[in-house]
Amino acid sequence: MKDVPQDACGGEACGCGPAPLARRDFIRLSAVGAAAVFSGQLDAMAGPFTAEDFERLVPADKKLDPAWVKSLFARGAPAVLRGPELAFVGLPIGGLTCGQLYLGGDGRLWHWDIFNKTAGTGDAHYAKPPPPASPIEQGFVLKMNGATRPLDHTGFADVSFRGEYPFGMVEYRDATSPVAVTLEAFSPFIPLNVADSSLPATVLRFTVRNTSSSAVDVTLAGSLQNAVCHLSRPAAGRRRNTIETTAEMTWLDCAVEPAIEWSLADLP
Repeated sequence: MKDVPQDACGGEACGCGPAPLARRDFIRLSAVGAAAVFSGQLDAMAGPFTAEDFERLVPADKKLDPAWVKSLFARGAPAVLRGPELAFVGLPIGGLTCGQLYLGGDGRLWHWDIFNKTAGTGDAHYAKPPPPASPIEQGFVLKMNGATRPLDHTGFADVSFRGEYPFGMVEYRDATSPVAVTLEAFSPFIPLNVADSSLPATVLRFTVRNTSSSAVDVTLAGSLQNAVCHLSRPAAGRRRNTIETTAEMTWLDCAVEPAIEWSLADLP
C-alpha cells in the first residue's frame, strides 16, 4: 500500500473515505427522497395551521396610525430635481425592447444602446451609476435676437427635471433670457398594448414662452449625428443625410450608401 500524507486522509487519494457520488446517482436519490415526502412515508416538519395560528403571529389590528395610512393614498407633490441632482438622471425613453436610450436631467439624450452591441445596466449601477455619456453628437439650441443658447445646463442657469414615467419634463429658465422653455419627452407606453409600446420612437415636445414685454424672434434648431453603422461602418461606403418633406412633416433621413454599386449577380 502506498504512503498517503496524513492530511490527505478522507479524500479520494487514500481510498478510506466515501466514494464520490456521481451526478446521476445524486439526482436519483433526490427524486426518491422527494417521492417519499409527498407520498406520506415521512412525517411532515410543520403544520397543519389554522387561521388563529396566524392571527397570534400577525394580529389583524396592527394599531397603525390612521394619519400615516391616509398619507399612503395621498397623491403628494412631484419631486423636482435641480443642480447636482441632475447629474445622474437617466429616464428610459426608447420604447420596449428597443435598446436603451436615456433622457438626461438637462434634456440631452445619452447612452444610445441601439447599435446591436449590448451595453447593459444592472443592479450595481444603483450604488455607482454610470456618468451620462453619448457616443454620438445630438442636441437642440434656441436662436433668439441674434443669440444662440444650447438647451442644456450650459445655456440656461436654472434647469429643473421632473420625472413621471413614461414622461420626463425639463424646464429651462434664465434671468438673462427673454423666453422660458419646457420640454416634454416620452416614448409610447400603453399598458396592455405591446405593439405600440414597442415602437422605436422618442417624442420631444418643446414649448417656448415669451416672459418679456417685447416681441422675440425665436428659432428652435436640432442636430443629430448620422450614426447608421456606427460600430460597423463599411470601409467602402459613406453616410448620407437627406431632408424629406411632406404636407404633414419634415424629417431627416440618415443612411449609409455603398461607394460601389453591386448586386448578387456580381458574385462569383
